[in-house]
Amino acid sequence: MKSARRYVKYILIPLFVLLAAAAFFIGAKMIHKPPAESLPKVYDAVAKARAAGAVTYAPVAYADAMKLLEKAEKAIAGENDKLINFQSFAYIDSLLDAASSKAALAVKLAIERKKDESGRIRTSYRNVSARLSAWKDSLDASLVLLDGEKLWTEARTHCLMAENLLDRGAEKDAKTHIAMAGTLLDQLKEKYHGYRRQSAEGSDTWKSWVSQTTKYSKDNKTYAIIVDKGAHELYLLNGGKIKKTYKCDLGYNSAYQKMAAHDGTTPEGMYHVTKINRGSKYYLAFLLNFPNETDKKRFAKNKAEGRISDNAKIGGLIEIHGDGGQGRDWTDGCVAVTNAEMDDLKKYVKVGTPVTIVRHSNGTK
Repeated sequence: MKSARRYVKYILIPLFVLLAAAAFFIGAKMIHKPPAESLPKVYDAVAKARAAGAVTYAPVAYADAMKLLEKAEKAIAGENDKLINFQSFAYIDSLLDAASSKAALAVKLAIERKKDESGRIRTSYRNVSARLSAWKDSLDASLVLLDGEKLWTEARTHCLMAENLLDRGAEKDAKTHIAMAGTLLDQLKEKYHGYRRQSAEGSDTWKSWVSQTTKYSKDNKTYAIIVDKGAHELYLLNGGKIKKTYKCDLGYNSAYQKMAAHDGTTPEGMYHVTKINRGSKYYLAFLLNFPNETDKKRFAKNKAEGRISDNAKIGGLIEIHGDGGQGRDWTDGCVAVTNAEMDDLKKYVKVGTPVTIVRHSNGTK
């Protein structure tokens, strides 16, 4: 009997305790299994989100995923410092599941938003291309607006670069060039409308000049010339009526009133022929009295107001000459017709013949 009790006391009970302890530790290990497989999967999910552009296109979802992952990593470190039987990874598993879900959401949002942005960028490109085309038509239909032409050319360069980048799928880089093209076209719009406002303001003045020149020709039964810059036409009047019409080329920056020498503009004003130069390098030329007193006053005023450089010169040697008919504005400010037309004009033009140059004759000839 005693030996049986000793057997129970010294053999069975310790064995039972040992087995119970083993079962406890094994059970604890099984119940609180470390996230050895879950963690790499979350790392992979976060990496995929980053590769999908989530940092840029889904920053909130991506940041949430990273916070949950960092929280899980800290919790894992804390649990690993505990005895096995006191470890618990259930909470960590929930953190990792949430991090994985957030990373997946970040991927989904990034893909959708990239697609949406790509569509917006391509729509912006189509819009700016249409604006570019429309402005070309406007510029082609007007006098040469040199600074406007430069803005248009720069905008076109950015559009071409954007097109090339879009073809290569580089929407983000293309977006920068599209924005630049849009900004340049906005500047062109401002410049063009400023020119149109200036033209509207000068309309009455030009109409008056045309009326005075026509009246002079009529009253004196003599020849006179009116140059309509906008129409690119030179009208030969006799007795106040148009006798002949000639197409003409102008200065390479023909849209504006002349401000200073070498600005490429054809002056607007009432002039007269001061010399007929048969030895001109442009075949034949009628020299005008530019600058006249009005031009000199305007030049002095512009210089005083700082609109032109203190070193600027007023210029001169404005002529009607040959070598024209090129179908473009190319002179330094003169009016050019063909050599045959100069031969025709010299039959009627003499020193003193009035020559009035206007931006638009407004139908009054």
